[in-house]
Amino acid sequence: MSSITIKKGEAKDIQFTYTIDGVAQDVSSNTFSFKVKENILSETYVIEKADIDFDKTDAANGIVTCNITTTDSNIEARTYIAEIQMIVIAGTNVDKSTDITFIIDEAVI
Repeated sequence: MSSITIKKGEAKDIQFTYTIDGVAQDVSSNTFSFKVKENILSETYVIEKADIDFDKTDAANGIVTCNITTTDSNIEARTYIAEIQMIVIAGTNVDKSTDITFIIDEAVI
């Protein structure tokens, strides 16, 4: 399981790299989403990022970046669960990441 840790109220870019057998894949025509919720059984998301929120400048090399804004991270400091989804062909080829531990730490400032 992967993990991401940021401070409450912090803005940060999160970079994802897609590979198959260690070889970067061109994902420039794919659609992405990133979602965070309190636990696996929660029905609502505390952070939701749609395809438009992803920087795909380097997608031909398998790299996409999603920005977590200060508003996104201004939630209760605790451990959440997250997942990134990539749609290659809707309903036919959908790839989801393993669970990602998403930690919001308390901030001094």
